[in-house]
Amino acid sequence: MSIPTVSADIEPQPGQARAAARALRNRGFRVLDIGAWVSVDGPRTLWVQIFGVDFETHARPATEGIASPGSYARPRPGSVQVPADLAGVVKAVSFIEPPEFFAGH
Repeated sequence: MSIPTVSADIEPQPGQARAAARALRNRGFRVLDIGAWVSVDGPRTLWVQIFGVDFETHARPATEGIASPGSYARPRPGSVQVPADLAGVVKAVSFIEPPEFFAGH
């Protein structure tokens, strides 16, 4: 059984995208893409440990045509803190809401 991960886009400090990706990878995150922002994912516990995130479980309401509404981890407002050792390369973190999959008809 795989450990569910939480995805986020990291806003790097100007000119620090690659350095931010390297620093996050070294801390255990999986880097998915490096561009203007750095897309990463990692286990919920890693987000809590590194960024102090306080997650809440958000249930997606059932909607006709959506294959599996389910639930996902969402950070409580104001709970994400960029640690001092990453502040030189990471400006902000924006969490990504998982996609909705629509059932075929």
